[in-house]
Amino acid sequence: MLEKNKISIRNFLSLCVVLTVSITLSAQQQDTLNQIDSDSNKHGYWIKKYPSGDKEYEGYFEHGKPIGKFSYYSGDGVKSAQMVFHEDGSAEGKLYYENEQVAAEGPYSEPDIKSGKWTYYDRNGNVKMEVHYENDKRNGDMTVYYAHGQIARETSFEDGLETGYRKEYFPDGKIKMEGKYVDGNPDGLQKFYYPDGKLKEKGYYRDAVKDSMWVEYDERGLPELKKVYDLGKLLETEKLQK
Repeated sequence: MLEKNKISIRNFLSLCVVLTVSITLSAQQQDTLNQIDSDSNKHGYWIKKYPSGDKEYEGYFEHGKPIGKFSYYSGDGVKSAQMVFHEDGSAEGKLYYENEQVAAEGPYSEPDIKSGKWTYYDRNGNVKMEVHYENDKRNGDMTVYYAHGQIARETSFEDGLETGYRKEYFPDGKIKMEGKYVDGNPDGLQKFYYPDGKLKEKGYYRDAVKDSMWVEYDERGLPELKKVYDLGKLLETEKLQK
């Protein structure tokens, strides 16, 4: 009986030691979490929470400056973004769908300013678009993909507006349309094609509206209808086949 009491006392004392150490470590962690420096800047490891208690973000600050990996969460605790901050203020970012599948990834020149090549994915992980940014505006080449990987559209941007030569493709890779864009609008000669590659329609745009002569072709590739426009206003229609 005495031996059992000794064992019970030893077990009780061991449990007390474990609890004391756990409480001490927890207190120490709390003491080093969410700290500020003498200038009231965030410093050290931070975990910010929503009013609900769920995490909003977590990461390390160096006197107010985010450094290294940061994770961001939606209100229901699901990761919505991840950033890796560099010393020069630039960062690599990933955005996530609700299932934490990557939705987009690319570089930032500074927080919230996209710069360089960004890749966007569908919910199945397939690349759906690649586009270049400068100062958070689309600037440079953009390529859009079908889910199976075939290119659907190629174009380019300047200062956020589509400017350059656009090409669209059918899922099998055959050309669907082609034409120039300026400041986000079609400009000049535009051509449209049937799935077999034959010309379907061609004509001109000026000031973002149809202008001058447009010709429509039948599935044999023969012209069948001519239309004449003046800055979007249809002036004349002529059948070219009897």
